[in-house]
Amino acid sequence: MKKIFKSILVVLSFVVVMSFGSVNTSEASVTSSTQISENNCDITIVRTVENGVHYINVYLNDSILVMKVEEL
Repeated sequence: MKKIFKSILVVLSFVVVMSFGSVNTSEASVTSSTQISENNCDITIVRTVENGVHYINVYLNDSILVMKVEEL
């Protein structure tokens, strides 16, 4: 029983350390957005800037991220 408790404690402490260590301080903003609707399928294309890097995000039905591509 002590081994199981010790293993769980090690895993939980690892998760806590990783969550504090990987706090992302990036800033993002939307520069343009386009929506295409056909039947029951909505596709939204959003151009964002995160920490000076431009991305194009493609969403399905306004909430499901399908693709995130970095602009060259």
